[in-house]
Amino acid sequence: MAEKVKDTQTHSFVGIRTILLGLVGLAVLTAIGISSMSMYFLATQKKDAPVINIAGRQRMLSQKMSKEVLMVAASSNASAAKEQLRDTKILFDRSLKALIDGDSDMGLPATSEGPIHEQLLVVKSIWEQFSPKIQQILTHTTDTVEFQNALKHILSENIALLTEMNKAVQMFEANAREKVQTLEMILFSGIALAVLVFVVCAIVLNGLILRPVRQLIIMIKALERGDLTQRLK
Repeated sequence: MAEKVKDTQTHSFVGIRTILLGLVGLAVLTAIGISSMSMYFLATQKKDAPVINIAGRQRMLSQKMSKEVLMVAASSNASAAKEQLRDTKILFDRSLKALIDGDSDMGLPATSEGPIHEQLLVVKSIWEQFSPKIQQILTHTTDTVEFQNALKHILSENIALLTEMNKAVQMFEANAREKVQTLEMILFSGIALAVLVFVVCAIVLNGLILRPVRQLIIMIKALERGDLTQRLK
């Protein structure tokens, strides 16, 4: 009989320990999962800031080039104006390639989101027509036909370049907002799950440990009063 009681106590202890370890493990896994997902989305958000900044700068550069083209056409010191235009052209071209394919030196990842990538390709297609005209401005004098044709093209297409680049910037910003919303959802879900785990732990602990302890206290007090009919349930 004593051995049976001992075996029963041993099995009960193992069962309680297993349940407690399972609950603790669930809580730990929940915390690790929430932390990992939060860190992932925070890391992606850190990359979004330079992307949006450089994409926004592209809008400014598109108009800066048009302004500098007009300065070349109207300036008596065309060489200085052309130098500024050349630098702006190089920066725009490098930045556009970096936004599409990534550039570690500029801290930009390659754009993997399909719609944004497609929009950048639209900008690239306009730029591929726009860039040679800038080059013609740089290599020809104002009195040549090549210069005048290039000037007309730039003045007629610069708004299209600005408009399509602006669309890309807005898509980058919308994507960043979606990441913030996803992170908020993860955090709120994590809080709800943590509360649920806490409630389950409280219920299990109350049923397996606290209630038997309270019953034991009641039984001991009854025995102190001389009531020998009490039994631990």
